[in-house]
Amino acid sequence: MYQLYHDKEKSIIEVKGLKKVFQNANLNITDEPYRYNQYYYFCKNRKALVEMGRGIKEEWLKELKASLEAIERIKI
Repeated sequence: MYQLYHDKEKSIIEVKGLKKVFQNANLNITDEPYRYNQYYYFCKNRKALVEMGRGIKEEWLKELKASLEAIERIKI
């Protein structure tokens, strides 16, 4: 079982084996990514979490590019 941890403020996206603290919790982890909270997703399938992490990264990049373009359009 695997976990995807992401934190936009710290610019972190990690896919690792499931921590022991989560293994002891009674979670219904399947082959589909399961959202635990605002930072963690769990899944039996590592590949699915890697793809999800790439999607999150692309989303963050789009947001930053849009902000940058808005700043560049400022006329002084």
